[in-house]
Amino acid sequence: MAAALDALRQRLGLSLANLETKARQLPPRKNGQARWLPRSTTSDLLSKGRPSQETLETFLAVCEVPAQDVSHWIAALHRVQTAMSEGRGVARVPEVPGPSPFPGLAAFDANRATMFRGREAEIRRLTDRMLSLADAGELVAVVGPSGCGKSSLVAAGLVPALAADGDWLVTLPMSPGSQPAAALAATLADAGRRHGLEWETETLTPQLDDPLMVAHVVGELLAAAAPAKRLLLVIDQAEELLVSTSVEGRNRFLALLAAASVARARVVATLRSEYLDPLLDASAKAGLTVHAEALAPLTQDRLPVVIAEPARLAGLHIDDELVTQMVLDTGDGQALPLLAYTLQRLSLAAQDVDTNVLSAGLYEQIGGVRGSLVDHADAALADAIAATSRTRQEVLAALLQLATVDIDERPIRRRLLLDHLSDPIRAQLDPFINRRLLIVDTPPTGPATVEVAHERFLTAWPPLTQAIADDTDRLRQRAQAETAAYDWQQAGRPREQLWTYNRAAAVLGLLAPDDLSLTARLFLVTSRRRARRRLINMFTGLTVLLLVVTSLGVVASLQSQRANDQRRITEQQQRIAVARQLLTLADSAREADTTTALRLAIAANDIAPGASARSNLLETLGTTPRQISSLLTGDTGQVSMVGFGPDGRLLATGSSDGTVRLWDISDPTHPRQISSLLTGDTGQVSMVGFGPDGSLLATGSSDGTVRLWDDRPTRPTHAKSAPCSPATPVR
Repeated sequence: MAAALDALRQRLGLSLANLETKARQLPPRKNGQARWLPRSTTSDLLSKGRPSQETLETFLAVCEVPAQDVSHWIAALHRVQTAMSEGRGVARVPEVPGPSPFPGLAAFDANRATMFRGREAEIRRLTDRMLSLADAGELVAVVGPSGCGKSSLVAAGLVPALAADGDWLVTLPMSPGSQPAAALAATLADAGRRHGLEWETETLTPQLDDPLMVAHVVGELLAAAAPAKRLLLVIDQAEELLVSTSVEGRNRFLALLAAASVARARVVATLRSEYLDPLLDASAKAGLTVHAEALAPLTQDRLPVVIAEPARLAGLHIDDELVTQMVLDTGDGQALPLLAYTLQRLSLAAQDVDTNVLSAGLYEQIGGVRGSLVDHADAALADAIAATSRTRQEVLAALLQLATVDIDERPIRRRLLLDHLSDPIRAQLDPFINRRLLIVDTPPTGPATVEVAHERFLTAWPPLTQAIADDTDRLRQRAQAETAAYDWQQAGRPREQLWTYNRAAAVLGLLAPDDLSLTARLFLVTSRRRARRRLINMFTGLTVLLLVVTSLGVVASLQSQRANDQRRITEQQQRIAVARQLLTLADSAREADTTTALRLAIAANDIAPGASARSNLLETLGTTPRQISSLLTGDTGQVSMVGFGPDGRLLATGSSDGTVRLWDISDPTHPRQISSLLTGDTGQVSMVGFGPDGSLLATGSSDGTVRLWDDRPTRPTHAKSAPCSPATPVR
């Protein structure tokens, strides 16, 4: 049934996201309820082929199946349900479903229970915990990092174990999605139909508006499934309650679970570690006690069993050397889904060449763990772009936060605190977390962290590898800042370890706030702030010195004429002293702010002209990283007069040869001559001046002539001439 439904989807070329979108566009049901087809439900439908009738009808409508054919599909569904109803719990299925014993990137489920190896101790512990639950209002949460096998432990371990116990009725795992109450209604309706109850999701959902009705529904279901005495509800990916569900919807759903537990229902959920605290808080408000069962990633010494045992049970042979190589390529148990995906592709490749040997040659042919990773990463990138409307470059930039370079500029993974990532960045990373390419981990005594699942991700996926190569300099600068910040923090934040203003400002200008850890950001901002404070202190001292000079001058002016000579000597000495102070301040400011250093040296030269001030100016100019000013060349004679336009963008220069030139000084470091020579004066240009609006330029010559020019055209035109005295100013 699953294969036939998937063929319908592939015929139209629809992705799971397309199916979800098109379902929302369908007309509502007869009772007015909107149709919905979440991706998690569709994924289960296409892998297990056990939809509810409502889900099947919605799927067929999206796939444009003719109305006359829908009845045939519903009849086929009833045949499947009849076959499944022979058992009280999950359906009994062949030991090796499908062409491969490995589930790929999907979790192991009850169909592959015998293939699920390496977690025997955890299955026993979880089963004992569920059997020991006696009080109502309890939920057992299997908590662990993404990719450690939580869903497989429950679906392929706990579910078959309790289904084999006649006292338990086990429902199929459900994902909450955005409408968890409706998902629960669909799960209960499916279980009811398997035991002869004519339940439909559409009629059951309204009943769940009242939590007290849940006890009645559970009691009726257990009566139909006699001699079963307890019901197991399985909530997979319970973190969806915290990221996809409204607060109201989450609270309502948790209240339903609390009410169901009163009527002999028991609840087990899988949950990513970083969401445990929020779930504890939300559950407590609903009167539900959460018992956390921690699940650690498989250690490397247990991975050979995970690889070899399912292959052996399926009649496949794999060499010990290849098992060892695959363990090394996988890294650790957090990348378990990637290993399962590689094993699935490997077994299918063996089937294609009609052999039962999983060889090193076939492993290399499919690209090993690296090859499967590339395909998976491409899909995650597409999901991130579709979900966030960000560009490819923006998503890759978000991933670069989880990469850095060592001293040899080799890429290495970088672990970040999850809480330090902004919401937009987390949204871009979520598809990679969901596909287990990124791992989120919450240690028992520390905050949640996120990092790449395998360092191969940084070097084996071409888009990310190229992004790292293109951004190596920025990554190196960030690594240096992070290292310096860590050392500064560990040393107690001493001032001596802070960076100069220029260095800190350069890194802050190069990196976005999200690129840096909180410690590195604090280090750089503190460095810049302290440098600014030093400059402020310098200016404060300068102000005090200038006030002292002014006060001394006022006092000296009141002295008698007999002390005039002594006063002038004293003032000169004071000016020299002040100038020296200014030059000292200029030396201190030169590294942090060359412009301020130049201004201080110029002020010193104005107060006490001399070789020291000029030498200081030349030294600052020699060390500044950029040109402070530019030369205006072209005049054949001496420039005798200059005038600035009212907006500061135009400059007119008058020369001793009687010519005037116009310059565009919008960019002072790159002035540009914007007109040809303005000629006509027979004498030296003695005055130049612009009109109030800058449209007229007046020039005065030593020959006694004033000329007006219209400077708006590219080639200014002569507007008017008038005689005047050679000494008359131009206004």
